[in-house]
Amino acid sequence: MDSQHRHQLQQNDLGQLALKAKPWLERYGVPVLIGVVVVLVVVIGVTVWLNTQSASRSEAWTQLSTAQTVDEYGKVADEFPDTLAGAWAQLRMGELSLETGVAALFTDRELALKDLETAKKEFEKVLATKVDLPDNVRERAMYGLAQTMEALCDGDTATVVAAYQALLSRFPSSILKPQVEERIKELEKPGAREFYAWFHKQNPKPPELPRPQDGAKPGASTTPAGDPFALPPAATDLESTTPPDDAPKSTPEAPADGEPK
Repeated sequence: MDSQHRHQLQQNDLGQLALKAKPWLERYGVPVLIGVVVVLVVVIGVTVWLNTQSASRSEAWTQLSTAQTVDEYGKVADEFPDTLAGAWAQLRMGELSLETGVAALFTDRELALKDLETAKKEFEKVLATKVDLPDNVRERAMYGLAQTMEALCDGDTATVVAAYQALLSRFPSSILKPQVEERIKELEKPGAREFYAWFHKQNPKPPELPRPQDGAKPGASTTPAGDPFALPPAATDLESTTPPDDAPKSTPEAPADGEPK
């Protein structure tokens, strides 16, 4: 059988198949075509979405790697919510706010409380996220939250101890275990409750800056010695101590009899 004859047989077979399929196509062809189009649209849409998500994740990590301040980390967290990069940004916001808040406790209570409340909120956001967090992120967030609760403690040390114990329960082999056990030990001492109750009532404020001496009279001493805002001595004061060149010179009195000239 030559090739031309085989080709004719194949055409005949295809023709017979088309005739048999014609009624089925007339009945189901349109729904099948619509289904195929829908599948193609879904496949294309998923592909585009995946590419967009990949680009978005890349941009999130790029911005996170260059962020240094609370505001810069906050921008990453706001632009990329429910992402791992966003969770990292919230964690760093909490840690930086905790650091500045603890430092301000001894100089500016109002500012300290503001920063500590921000830290507490950010740590809680990290722990409540829907993202599958790595252990190191969750561990640091739990530790930061416990530290923040201790800094805000008003005497109820039991809740702070519970926060530290929750960290050890979740991560029994934590690298932070020595520090956590030490804090629990200190907080369980008899005087811890009294100390935190007393410290919570303290209200240190930043020192007032000296006021500028605009409008002060020349030579008027209105500032303490060593004040950087003090005015220089007035020129009139300096001149009053030196006689002018044209002032008459006094004539010395003649010596009395018997006294050496």
